[in-house]
Amino acid sequence: MSADSRRGEAPPWRQPGFVPGGSDGLPADFKAALVLQPARAGLPLLLDLAESPLAILRESALLHNVAAMNDICDSVGFSIAPHAKTTMSPELIDLQTGSGAWGFAAATSYQVRRLFDFGVTRVICATELVDVPALVDILQLVAEVPDREFLLFVDSFDTLRIAEAAAEQAPAGAVLQVLVEVGHLGGRTGIRGVEGAIALAEAAAASPSLVLRGIAGYEATVPGIRTAEGLASVDEFLDQLALITRHAFRAGWLSADPILTVGGSMYIDRVQSRLAALPGEGIEVVLRSGCYLTHDHGLYETASQITPASQPQLQPEPQPRWQAAVEVWARVISRPEPDLAILNAGRRDLSHDQGLPAPVATYRNAGEVARTDELTAFALSDQHTFVRLSPGADLRVGDLVALGISHPCTTFDKWRVLHVVDDDYRSVGVCTTHF
Repeated sequence: MSADSRRGEAPPWRQPGFVPGGSDGLPADFKAALVLQPARAGLPLLLDLAESPLAILRESALLHNVAAMNDICDSVGFSIAPHAKTTMSPELIDLQTGSGAWGFAAATSYQVRRLFDFGVTRVICATELVDVPALVDILQLVAEVPDREFLLFVDSFDTLRIAEAAAEQAPAGAVLQVLVEVGHLGGRTGIRGVEGAIALAEAAAASPSLVLRGIAGYEATVPGIRTAEGLASVDEFLDQLALITRHAFRAGWLSADPILTVGGSMYIDRVQSRLAALPGEGIEVVLRSGCYLTHDHGLYETASQITPASQPQLQPEPQPRWQAAVEVWARVISRPEPDLAILNAGRRDLSHDQGLPAPVATYRNAGEVARTDELTAFALSDQHTFVRLSPGADLRVGDLVALGISHPCTTFDKWRVLHVVDDDYRSVGVCTTHF
């Protein structure tokens, strides 16, 4: 084998978590299967075939979440531009496109270009992009396809001038649409305060090289997840966004198709209640929710619960709209102590920035998947998960454990291939990621 071939990229079926050789009972064309293929009669259980660790997506949860988001948007006249940074998966993006996505959001110039490669025609860069060569390159891509649109956040007069410099170098036919991003104290990007946002919007509208499409914000960074104080702050921020958008709209600064775009994954109930009137006024509300598609067993499960608006002092009620789709299955490789199991997945396989994974199910070869609450993950190393067993829990070397994750974004970027499975854990296809 040559040095060049050793350095070459492995084919998808040789990536971590795939079935060795792509055979062992799977159809001959399985390696080329796309997400959500019809289940094949007699297909064996994926858990009996695949190497571990193994990342899977539950098909029923994906479809449930897409339908639930569509129901939410339809109920108030909102649109959805899913944040593609969560999955960067063309197969899942196709699923969302086919389900009526207005467009998609991206976080980097690379992601914008990849989305255009995937066939997306409308992309919001949901942060400030200040590399002029990158912006010019994107605008060149916009000019090449007549129905492509690109919308860019600006949050200062500096970023506005950079956007203008890029637009002035762009080829004919490339329109740079901007959204004035409004932030909050302690948040990330976004101009602070109503007066500053209105002044920036007026300047963007007056620019001869730009089109002011609307206003943007991100409510999920408001501190105090699901506390009474936190919810009041979220409401105040959303009201501020609505006020600024209405001001710019009534002043005639916005384009013919004005939008207000916000997050939506954590506080979908607050977004609904505070912004529901805008579509009736001629302003489209576009959600950039990303994690709704797969949900999780941690951060978003906690943050997407609903607290009754009339009694915010009460504990949150479970939010039934979303279902967790992502599981990483790891095998027990050691039982060194009576109440301890070591699994062969760790920080390289699982998100851990917003909490440790939660063991949710077990499987013993040729058996059945059993849901469990008798296991607790308490630590991770690079390639290991440390699990504490409740008294009487039956877990042996060689068993598989399903780990529910917290924060989908930083699990997807660890996997090149994820299986999509039906409720019996038979693979109905695969999706790929392109980070």
